[in-house]
Order: sequence, then C-alpha cells, then structure tokens
Amino acid sequence: MNKLTVIFLFSLILAINAVAQPISLHPQNPHYFIYKGKPTILVTSAEHYGSVLNSDF
Repeated sequence: MNKLTVIFLFSLILAINAVAQPISLHPQNPHYFIYKGKPTILVTSAEHYGSVLNSDF
C-alpha cells in the first residue's frame, strides 16, 4: 500500500468511529435516550396499517 492509501483508510476509520455512536439510555432519566450528546425521544406507532386493519382508526 502506498502512503496515500494508508492516509485515506486511517481517515475513513476515524470518520466511521465518530459517526458510529450508538443510541443509549440517558444516565439521569431512563425514559429518555441520548444520541450525539443530546437527549432524544423516539416516537413510534403500533398502528402501521391502522386504516386497513382497524376500521375505527
């Protein structure tokens, strides 16, 4: 490998590690998550096909 390839691969590894922080529970409040150093709330829904499966929806 030449020097440019080594520098590119090293830079790529650093960039992937900086972005690849997983979401985790907030240390003070387990009802919240923390992502990229900021409190995060995940909003989800269980009624994906609500209008098809649940006529009252």
